[in-house]
Amino acid sequence: MATVNSKKQILYNIDTLVTMTASGKVNWKQQNPSTYFYESKLTDDNKYITSIQKVLSAREYVFQIIDERTKDSILKLTAKTNEQGSSSLYHSATSILETLQKIESAKAVKPDPYTVEVEKLLEKLYRTVENFINERAASIFNDILQNVIPKE
Repeated sequence: MATVNSKKQILYNIDTLVTMTASGKVNWKQQNPSTYFYESKLTDDNKYITSIQKVLSAREYVFQIIDERTKDSILKLTAKTNEQGSSSLYHSATSILETLQKIESAKAVKPDPYTVEVEKLLEKLYRTVENFINERAASIFNDILQNVIPKE
């Protein structure tokens, strides 16, 4: 289990990645409609793939760092979202009726602050990467059109 300091460092690093992505400093690529990735090469032998994926069927975000050589997952974080798409960690019953029946006997479960923060950051990262990719595509498309349309 991650320590408090390592959790804080992970949150800080994800937030930094959001900022770097928003300023165009990370070369994200789109693997498929719901997955974005970029490659990092620390040395000739150490190459890592960082990805953010939105799993629609499970309504969750998956953030991973994978060692390309060994295919080992170095870090994997998952954050579920509710039906409206906003982050939520509260344990919900399958129906309103079940929830009402359990209120008397169960204590409210408070979400772990680290997990809540991970959810917020992963959702923010995904949206930032998605916007970056879309803006880059629009810019490239615009450049292509500029070379196709005759200049007057």
